Amino acid sequence: MQAIVIPQPWANDLVLGKFTEIDLAVTTQASEILLVSGNEEVSGEYALGLAKGYALGILRVKSITPTATGFEWVLDSPRLVAPFAVATDADLLEVDEALIHENFPATVELEDWMAHPGEAFPPALQTHADALLAIGTQQLPSDYQAILTATNGDWEAVDAAWYEHEYAEQAAILSSLSDEEFAALQAQTDADEWAELVAARALLLKGMEDEQGND
Repeated sequence: MQAIVIPQPWANDLVLGKFTEIDLAVTTQASEILLVSGNEEVSGEYALGLAKGYALGILRVKSITPTATGFEWVLDSPRLVAPFAVATDADLLEVDEALIHENFPATVELEDWMAHPGEAFPPALQTHADALLAIGTQQLPSDYQAILTATNGDWEAVDAAWYEHEYAEQAAILSSLSDEEFAALQAQTDADEWAELVAARALLLKGMEDEQGND
């Protein structure tokens, strides 16, 4: 079966039906595609605990439209599969169908959950998600593994550490920009993300001022 490799967290969002459209550099004639999570993450997006390099589900290829930079895919009707490792050495792969085993109970519950996405996962879907989380937890970088161990499995502590690291880096970049560069970046950044970055920048500058005051 043909498979498409998508980085996390987009792969997870696609298989949960959180969005259906994605721009890719490749195309296919297949009517269905196996979704495989890539080993790389989308820069700046939270993907800790999400399984990477694994088959996640089968999606219907509703349409593929050429664009100026590649192809816009529309994927829907996700069907979950028992996760298995896949060598993600290309964006489009051929995977042995004998390795693919659909999780029908979890898929039925996923269809119901997609109609009420704010609710907790039902039992079969939760069991499926827990298996993927176990894989993603084993793949965590060592520093986040240490936080999880030290806090007895507190994912909120892991989340907080990631956001602190992510926004400290971005805030440092913002602080180094000229007024013209700062304005240009603001013009091409989502308003909510910009508000978070500016808040992080303010905290960074305050920290720098406090350090100078203590010297």
